[in-house]
Amino acid sequence: MSKPAQLPPKGTSPWALASHASTEILFVSLSFVVGLALSIAMHGLGLFSDEQTMLVSAVTMAVTGGTYVGIERFLARNDEREVKRLLVESEPVLRSVLIALAGVLVAQAGAAAIALVQTELIGVEAKEQEMIVDLVARGDRGELIALGVTAVVFAPLTEELLFRYMFFRRLVHRAGPVIAFALSALAFSLFHFNPSGVVIYVWLGLVFATTYWLSGRAWVSMLTHAGYNASAFAVLVWAPPA
Repeated sequence: MSKPAQLPPKGTSPWALASHASTEILFVSLSFVVGLALSIAMHGLGLFSDEQTMLVSAVTMAVTGGTYVGIERFLARNDEREVKRLLVESEPVLRSVLIALAGVLVAQAGAAAIALVQTELIGVEAKEQEMIVDLVARGDRGELIALGVTAVVFAPLTEELLFRYMFFRRLVHRAGPVIAFALSALAFSLFHFNPSGVVIYVWLGLVFATTYWLSGRAWVSMLTHAGYNASAFAVLVWAPPA
């Protein structure tokens, strides 16, 4: 992922890097507005019920990511150098799979450690989103299946498309890896609207971005994300919080 040709030119001023980062923040914000507007419209038409919040979030992320891809393709349509810049060199498949598996373990270990520190040293318990906890507590089989599919399939696909394949990758090219890791992880955390889990989501964003960075393959971060969500979902279902 981190090939010299894909990084900002040496000597690029901090102001230029900040300008490029601001442009990407604008692009992702505009894309999110489009995704949110469409989801609100679909909800208003009765296509989603109030109990399908997770699915609505996945649709919002899918539309947001698709809009961002459209912006990228529009900007690069007449610029051969820009098209080449968008290409990413990938690691072999076996190594990529190992990176994904290692990423799941690192994500789990880090999240557990952060939760412990927050609870024991700071007194802030890291809690799962209340809507998800309530859904699991109801124990409805259909709702649990829908939640599991959304958490393990739809969320990793749509969120990794947006936060890693688009936002992180473009920031790496234009503003450098430090800014890319920091901003993409922060955006990923804020999107989940869970104040008690902000630090954990930042950690997860950093881990998922690292798997993409090391492998050059978007499906690796998706697989890591899916593996982590699957383990978290299993804990919620079979060992729910008191």
